Amino acid sequence: MNLWYRKIGKRLFDLALALMGAGLTFPLGFFVGILVRATSPGPVFLFQPRAGQANRPFFMMKFRSMDLPGLHVTPLGRGLRATAADELPQLLNILRGEMSFVGPRPLLAQDAASVEAVPSGGLRSGVPPGLAGLTQLYGGKHPDPDARLKTDLEYARRSGFWFDLWILFCALGVSFRGGWEPSR
Repeated sequence: MNLWYRKIGKRLFDLALALMGAGLTFPLGFFVGILVRATSPGPVFLFQPRAGQANRPFFMMKFRSMDLPGLHVTPLGRGLRATAADELPQLLNILRGEMSFVGPRPLLAQDAASVEAVPSGGLRSGVPPGLAGLTQLYGGKHPDPDARLKTDLEYARRSGFWFDLWILFCALGVSFRGGWEPSR
C-alpha cells in the first residue's frame, strides 16, 4: 500500500484535493488578490525559484506579503502569513505536479545542493516538496537548518497516506487558528 501510495496514490490524492481546494478557495483568492493590489503597489503574486523533487527547478507561487523592496511585511501580509493564505496560489503548483499537499517545504536551489551533500540528504529530494510539512508542525515556518533536515528526512522515511493525512489536518488546524509565524 505504501509503495503504491508513494508512486501513484499521492498524486491522485493531490489532484483531487487541489481541484476541490481551487474551486472552494477561488473566491477567497480573488478577494485576497484585490486586497494585495489595493493595499500596496506592485504585483499581486511572487514567483520564487525553488528546487522540487529530484531537485528539478520550478517557480513557487505566493501572494505578495511584503512591500516592493522586500524589507517589511505589509499589514495585510501579516494576516496572510499568520493563516498561510499567502500560499493559496501554490494550489496551481500542486495541480502542475511541482508540489504536493504534504512534504518538505521547497528549498532554494543553493540550499538544496547543500542538503544533497549531507549523508542521507538525498532522501529529502526523493519526495515531492509540499504545501504543509512535518517540519512546520515541529519547528514553525522558520526552523533552524539542522532541525529542518532532521524532520524532513523523518518525513521522507515515514511518508504514507495516513501520515500525510495527519500532517495535513494538523496544518489546517494551525492555519484556522492563525498560528503560523507572521513576523517574517
